[in-house]
Amino acid sequence: MSNTKVEALFSGYCDPNGQAAFGSMVRVAGEVVHRNSGYCGYGPKMSLNVAEYSGALDTLTEAVKYKGTFILQGNSRMVIMQLGPDLTYGLKRWKAEEGLYLPYYRKTIRIVNQHRERMLFHWIPWHRNVECNHLSKMAVLDRHPKLLVRPQQLLP
Repeated sequence: MSNTKVEALFSGYCDPNGQAAFGSMVRVAGEVVHRNSGYCGYGPKMSLNVAEYSGALDTLTEAVKYKGTFILQGNSRMVIMQLGPDLTYGLKRWKAEEGLYLPYYRKTIRIVNQHRERMLFHWIPWHRNVECNHLSKMAVLDRHPKLLVRPQQLLP
């Protein structure tokens, strides 16, 4: 494994029906070495933040296998600021105090703290994270294609 720049990207998705999923990707020197999506679940224990943290956890689990500095990038400013922070938006990490995502935060922050000295954090807008967003939505669509159809889409 080379000592080069590693990019770890993630996104989450939770539809109005309570279907949650994530998309993640790791690039080493610009080459995609990991691309994944996963279905988090359905119902009252799911949220967008659960999905986002699931994606961050998945991509970090892969990214830490590579030597060198790596950057965690996602379009959830909350996740980036709670784990990081992204210095563009302030020097202080945001607190994780309550929410369905807390167990996922705790797993993720353990990995971050083990590798913090070689990590950077960067919030990116949705349009710069299209592939991970697509992966997260496809994980829901593949599992429950009918749940993504809204009643208004069925009208003539």
